[in-house]
Amino acid sequence: MPINERNASDFKNKLRDTLKDAEGFKYYLYYDTNKIATIGCGFNVTLKDILQKVCDEIYSKPKMDEKEFAGLLNTIKGVEIKTDDNLRSKVSDYLDSIKTEDKKSAKFGKFELNDKQIGDILPEVVEMFRDGLNKKLAYTSISPQESKIDENTIGSNEYIALMSMTYNNPSLVGNGLKAHLRARNRFGAWYEIRYKSNGDNEIGIAKRRFIESNEFGLFESNENNNAVEENRLTNISINAISFEECLDLFSLLNVAKIKDKDEPSVTYLQNAIAYETIKEFKGNKTIAGYSKGNDDFNTHYRKYNTILQFFADKINALLKNVTNKSFKLEDIYVITTKGDNSHNISRINKLLKIRAENGEFKPEAKRDILLIYPTASALPVMPIQPKNTTFTIVLADNTSLDCSNLNPNGNSNESEIVLMNYKQDVRVPNKNSRDEEISFIKPSTNGETIIYKNANDIFISQDERYAFNNGNVITLNFFEKMSFNLLNFAKENSYSIRSDKASSMFDIKLRLPDATDSISTKNEGNFNIVVTNLIIEDEEGKSCDIKEVYLHNGEDKRVYPSYYLKKNDDKDADSNSSSKNSYTAKFRININLDKNSSGYKKTSKFIIATFDLSKEYNTSEIHAKEDTAVVTLASKDKNNGGAEFNIKVSTVAYQKNITEIRLNTSESSDATNLSIKDTLNLEAVYLPNKGDDDYKEISWAYKVIREDEYNSEVRLDKPTGIVNLSEEKFKGKKITFTPKDDIKDKELLKTLNHGNHIIIFFAYLKSPEFSTKFGKTHIRVDMKAPIYLKYSNGKLCIYEFENTDNTMCFNTSFDKESKDKKVEHMPKGTYYISSNLSSGDIDIYEDDKLSAVCYQAIDGKDREPCKIYAINSNIQRVSSAKSGINLIDSENKNRFIQKFNEVKQRVGLDSKEVKLEVG
Repeated sequence: MPINERNASDFKNKLRDTLKDAEGFKYYLYYDTNKIATIGCGFNVTLKDILQKVCDEIYSKPKMDEKEFAGLLNTIKGVEIKTDDNLRSKVSDYLDSIKTEDKKSAKFGKFELNDKQIGDILPEVVEMFRDGLNKKLAYTSISPQESKIDENTIGSNEYIALMSMTYNNPSLVGNGLKAHLRARNRFGAWYEIRYKSNGDNEIGIAKRRFIESNEFGLFESNENNNAVEENRLTNISINAISFEECLDLFSLLNVAKIKDKDEPSVTYLQNAIAYETIKEFKGNKTIAGYSKGNDDFNTHYRKYNTILQFFADKINALLKNVTNKSFKLEDIYVITTKGDNSHNISRINKLLKIRAENGEFKPEAKRDILLIYPTASALPVMPIQPKNTTFTIVLADNTSLDCSNLNPNGNSNESEIVLMNYKQDVRVPNKNSRDEEISFIKPSTNGETIIYKNANDIFISQDERYAFNNGNVITLNFFEKMSFNLLNFAKENSYSIRSDKASSMFDIKLRLPDATDSISTKNEGNFNIVVTNLIIEDEEGKSCDIKEVYLHNGEDKRVYPSYYLKKNDDKDADSNSSSKNSYTAKFRININLDKNSSGYKKTSKFIIATFDLSKEYNTSEIHAKEDTAVVTLASKDKNNGGAEFNIKVSTVAYQKNITEIRLNTSESSDATNLSIKDTLNLEAVYLPNKGDDDYKEISWAYKVIREDEYNSEVRLDKPTGIVNLSEEKFKGKKITFTPKDDIKDKELLKTLNHGNHIIIFFAYLKSPEFSTKFGKTHIRVDMKAPIYLKYSNGKLCIYEFENTDNTMCFNTSFDKESKDKKVEHMPKGTYYISSNLSSGDIDIYEDDKLSAVCYQAIDGKDREPCKIYAINSNIQRVSSAKSGINLIDSENKNRFIQKFNEVKQRVGLDSKEVKLEVG
């Protein structure tokens, strides 16, 4: 549903109070967590414009002139030992040095602010961020602020929260948050603020995000949000929570991935639990640890389960008259329909399977699972019910439920369905059903109900609530002009309705009149696929005796076994004939046949393999495999109920070989910014999987090379110079490898830490190889330098994990201080500096041991040692000539050192040297 903005009374002051809570009002200079000189409400006084506003407020009579102001800015930026006391002392000394005209007293007083002054400066600083935030609010329901914020400005609580984030760091209102705002999903936006906007793991930032998420609001109800902010949780009313708010929340909470490429999948709820109970913030404390006895922290912190539970309570209240079950927060799922009319049931099935494998579902205490299916899609949904669960499935109009994988133990009471008259218009959300319009019905029969054949050859009950049509579908008619469809009904009766015995499912008991032949409820799909030239061979290229193949449908993410597989007659074919080892395979599947949907107009892709790939691979991995048969179906060929493919396609029947290697990183690592300290989880995919999870016969090896040598390296027949991992912990299908601990050659470690190098891992049964005809048996892992410097085109840039930007690049000069016009650059090459920078000149070395100083001839004199230094451009004396990289003036050099130390701290650098590339 839309995010309905909640107007904030006295908007300007409410914004001020929120920023005060988030930033604090600090009257004296201090360093923030990033060691940036700050005062007031997070005013960054290393920025000229902000310092000017602060000075104008403190020193109005007399005002600072340009030279005095520049001196103050340089003093603030030039502090070397970054402590609060030292910063205040340096600024105080500078101000004391500026005297009045009579030279008897200091011209300026203390560099301090009071509440009023901070409040007066704050709108001026906010104004610097307003336009940027406005642009990000395009296509959302959050109103931008078109003019400067003042006493007459009208605005929302949601805007205040987003401005607070922008004020902290404009990039925080990024793609993830914007996507939820544009989707009008309040819970998604609230969650992004609260849990996904603290990359540095700072407890102070965590507290700030609690403040901002409370301000944004988890609920549509203003009263409920006020109760959260004021910690009056008993005053939260579930009557003020709408069904649609619950749909928004449960469409993400237990379903959506935290990261697109996260595997195994971590859901929003699992991440919230880990964030609040397990994750250690700087200081080695968890949220629970910080909140214990911390009244200031607890003023804003509300435990995830206490506030999210109200949504589960609302769902349970809505369903209390149709089920005796009560559903836990973690057991409620919403089946969503996507823009192309497909759905997410395969994702839900996968998550339930993981939970079952993790032992969550116990036979002595079966878990009650709720699935809500609020909007019909073009394809039937097929939930796969794990053992030791009960399913309650809530269906909306025109939905189709495939019942073939329900009731895993064969008991009809293992699942139930509920019908609702809720209508959702994804194009115009405000037209969705309101709570008072929604009714829920349990479509149980009163004992056995007989369905009779009418004049239209449709079996239907006398009250017309239960019908069976020619498509083998049970249709339920409980709301006017609404229908609910059940496919593959009555599993216990072999998917049939009989006259001698009622077919029972969901407390629905249907029977035919006496002496009537049974009718099948088996739904065979709406489309027939025939592949007439499917080549199936083993790893050696030989014919395989195989009974079944599997089609992986890219539309509904389901896997369909062949109902027909027969080897083609090749007795007359020579050894080179295309029919050798070829089969004809037939499949009955479901595809989107809704001509009005975007999904129908897309080309459909089908992947055929000799086993169910979904048991070993995720969707993207299945589509990336090269050892499967692939056929595609254009929209123009979807009209005839079936398609036949006679082109030659091949798939491999694996017997016993490694087919690929997978990499997973530790939970705290970013797979795109790996360093030698990160733990790598490596897995060899070994098929077919016959239950042996260890595969002790698999061995591992590695090799370190330059990244630009990779393409030529893999062309070699056999790898050379590899390091075998002989320890017992490196035997088997899965291993963990931490370069810093497991690479014994310290020179190799240094090489990796300086960047531009990679590790190649090999998994093998006999000897290491880059690949075999069964698959790729190596994997490349790129190791990025956490920090290095590069001089090029008159700029000295700091690179953090091989990325830089304008804030990390600094102007340099060579020709100003030298009479020799030929000496404008250091020689191209790789050099090193110490990672511990001081305010003096920075020595440049030719080796990573920092023992061989770099020298360069200058002005025809003896060689001078190369340094990173600063000489003002107006100094022309020959005696000042130096060799190396000139950062022009002390202000520029101090900014360089400050930024270097910020990055060094951020990446956790622990090496003594840092690489410097010139050229």
